[in-house]
Amino acid sequence: MTTAEQPPTYEIVSVLFMDIVGYSLRSIEEQIELLTILQRIVRESLEYAQASAKRELISLPTGDGMALVFLRDPVSPVKCGLEIAAAVRNHSEMSLRMGIHQGPICRHSDIKEEVNVVGGGINMAQRVMDCGDAGHILLSRNVAEVLQQLRDWNSCLEDLGIHEVKHKVGIQLYNLCKDGLGNPARPSRVAPLAPTSPVGKPPIDGPSIAVLPFANLGEDKENEYFSDGLAEELIGALNKLGKIRVAPRSSAFSFRGQTKDVREIGRTLNVASVLEGSLRSSGRSLRINVQLIRVADGSALWSERFDRELTDIFEVQDEIAAAVVGKLRGHLLGEPFEEQAPAVKRFTEDPEAYSLYLKGRYHLIKRPAGTQAAIECFQEALQRDPKYALAYASLADCYNTLGSWEAGILAPEDAHSKGRAYAERSLQLDPNLAEGHCALGYGFLHFAWDLRAAERSFTEAIRLNPGYGPAIHWYAHLLSVAERFEEALERSRQYLHLDPADPFAVLHLSWHSLMENDFAMAERESRAAVNQEPGFGWHHVFLGWGLLASGLLEEGFAEIEKGTRLNGGVTVCENFAAHANAIAGRRDAALAQLDQLKQISQNKYVSPYEIGLIHEALGDRDEAFRQWELAFEQRSPWLVYLAREPRLMHLRGQPQFDALVARIHRLMNRDTKRP
Repeated sequence: MTTAEQPPTYEIVSVLFMDIVGYSLRSIEEQIELLTILQRIVRESLEYAQASAKRELISLPTGDGMALVFLRDPVSPVKCGLEIAAAVRNHSEMSLRMGIHQGPICRHSDIKEEVNVVGGGINMAQRVMDCGDAGHILLSRNVAEVLQQLRDWNSCLEDLGIHEVKHKVGIQLYNLCKDGLGNPARPSRVAPLAPTSPVGKPPIDGPSIAVLPFANLGEDKENEYFSDGLAEELIGALNKLGKIRVAPRSSAFSFRGQTKDVREIGRTLNVASVLEGSLRSSGRSLRINVQLIRVADGSALWSERFDRELTDIFEVQDEIAAAVVGKLRGHLLGEPFEEQAPAVKRFTEDPEAYSLYLKGRYHLIKRPAGTQAAIECFQEALQRDPKYALAYASLADCYNTLGSWEAGILAPEDAHSKGRAYAERSLQLDPNLAEGHCALGYGFLHFAWDLRAAERSFTEAIRLNPGYGPAIHWYAHLLSVAERFEEALERSRQYLHLDPADPFAVLHLSWHSLMENDFAMAERESRAAVNQEPGFGWHHVFLGWGLLASGLLEEGFAEIEKGTRLNGGVTVCENFAAHANAIAGRRDAALAQLDQLKQISQNKYVSPYEIGLIHEALGDRDEAFRQWELAFEQRSPWLVYLAREPRLMHLRGQPQFDALVARIHRLMNRDTKRP
C-alpha cells in the first residue's frame, strides 16, 4: 500500500434489499429463469435507470436477489420497490419480499477489484427484509421517518412496533402498502417483543432491595471505609439468604454522595425497596441510623438507631448486620424476627488489613485515576495479612486495568506478568475465589491471547458466583471476539439486568453494535446512554465513534472531544481525538497530536496500535502496518478485536490486513468460531 491512499469515507445511504421467496426450492433452471426476470424488471425501473445514469446507485447480487444502494435520494428505493412490485404482479411464477433501511456503508474493493460495500446499512436492510413474507415491503424507522414528513406517504405506513431480529436486536418496523401494492397482512415472522421496563430492565419480581453506602456524618475519613464495610456486610448477608434479589455493590455505591430521591434510585436499580443509613462517631462511640424505604411511594417501612462502642470492627459489623437482616426478614419476607445473619466470608481476620482493603476498593472504583492509590492500599493490606486472597485478586484487577485498552498506561507484558502472578496467588490461597478466576481470565483474553484458557476462567468464575458482574461482562467480550454474537449479547443483557446502574453495562450494548458495524443502532444506544448519564465520558466517546463511522464527522468529533475532557485526558481518548481529526480532514491538528503522543511515549507507554490507527487515517498505511506489527509483538489488547474493528472495516478483504488478523487468530486458539 502506498502513503498516497486516502482514508476511508463513510456514507449514509438508503438500501433496498430484495429476494425471491422460495428460491432455494426451485430447480437450477428455474432459479436462473427467475433471476433473469428479476434483473430485467429492475433494469426497466425508472428510479433504477435515473439513479444509474447519475452514478448514484450501487447494485449488488445476493444469490437469490439483490441489494440496491441509493446514494442520494432517500425516497428513491421506496419508489423503486413499488415499481418492481407492480411489474412482478405480471409474473405469477415469482414472489418477492423487500426491506428498506437507511444507514452507513463504506465502499471497498472485492476480490475482483470491483466496488462493494460493507456496513450497518446493508446488514440492517437484510434483517428488515427477513421479517417479511411474500409481497411485503418493510421499512425501518429511519426510512419511515423520512416518508412521514411527506404528504403522499404517511397514510401508506403501518407501524408494526419494535421486533426482534438477528442477534436479539430490537428494530421498529413499518409495513408499506400503496395503490394496491405491498402485502397488507401482518408478517408471520413479526411478533412484538415482551414488554420490558425502561433501559432494558426486567419487571420487578419478588422481594428486592438495594443497600446504599452509609453516609459518614463525621469528619473522620476512616469512618467512610467502615461504613462501606458495613454496607458490604449487609449486601453479603442478604445475598446469602437466597430469597431476596439484592442490587450489586457497584450499582448501589455509584450513588455515593448524590442527593437523588430514594424513589428515583430504586427505579434506576430496579428494586422495590432501598436501605439507607448514616454513621456518626465521637471517639470510640458510634451512632448508626438505618431505615428501609418503599420505592413505590417513598414511605419508611422501618427505621432504627444503633449506639455501639467501636472495640472490634468485625464484632460491630456482625452485630448490626444480624439485627438489620433480622428486621428485613420480617418486612420483606414475612418471616419471624431472628437476630442472626448468614455468615459472610471476609478472607481476613485482621481488622486493619480489612480496612485497607476497603480503602483500596474505594480508590479502584475511580479507575484509572485511582488505580495507583488502590495498589498501595492492597499492598499494605497484604503486609498486614500475607494470606489475604481477595487483596491479591484486587491487585490483579489493578494491573489488568493499567494495561487495558481503556487506560493503556502500562505495557501489556508488564501488566500481564504482574496481574497473572497476583491472580494465581489468590487462587493458591482460595481456589473458589471468583474474583481470582475472573482476573486470570482477563489476562488470558487480552494479554496472552488464549481464548480457551480465558473461557475456562470466566465460566468457572460465573459457576462459583453467578452474580459476579465483571466475569459476565468480560465473558461477553470474549464471545464477541469469538464472533458468537448472540451469546455475547445475551451475557451483556444479563450483566445490565444484574447491574443496571453500572455505566459500563449500558456502554457494552453500544459496543456490540459497533463490533457488528451497525452504526445506526450504536448511535441510538449511545445517545440514550448520554441522555441517561451525560457526565460519563465513555458514552460520548462511543457516540462519537459511531457518528464518525456514519460519516457525521463534525458531530462525531465534538462528542469524542467532550468524552476526552470528561475522562480527564486519558491517553487512549487522546488517541481517539487524533484519529477523529484525521478522519474529519483536520490533518495539521492530527499531526500535532500524533507528534505529542510520540513525545509522551518516550516516558510513558502509548499503544502502537493507536498510533497506527492515526497513521492509517492520515493515509500513511505503510507506517500504520509497521506500528501494528509492533503492537503484535507487544500483544496489545486492542488487537484481539481487530477483525471487527469498526474504524478499519474498509481494510477487510485486503491481503495484508487479513494476514495480520489470521496470525492473531492462530495465537488466540481461534481456528473456529467457538474457542
